[in-house]
Amino acid sequence: LLQRSGFSLAEIRGLLLPDAFVDGKESLARKLDELRHRQHGLTTAIIGLEHALCCPEPSPIECPNFRSMLSDVLPVESYQPK
Repeated sequence: LLQRSGFSLAEIRGLLLPDAFVDGKESLARKLDELRHRQHGLTTAIIGLEHALCCPEPSPIECPNFRSMLSDVLPVESYQPK
């Protein structure tokens, strides 16, 4: 489960050692933040794809809603549909 979630084998081994949390749980907290960031990205991608599937526009890039979703990562505001 941890490996499928992005943990390396070394990180997993470190978590399973008897003294894994002697120095605190900072590495686990960092990994949790990383997973939450990745989850947010996946959720955003899912929402965008769901919208593209039901959008009446001929192309997702011509849809104002879809372009708005992409505005944080692509310069789509300057795109002028044909």
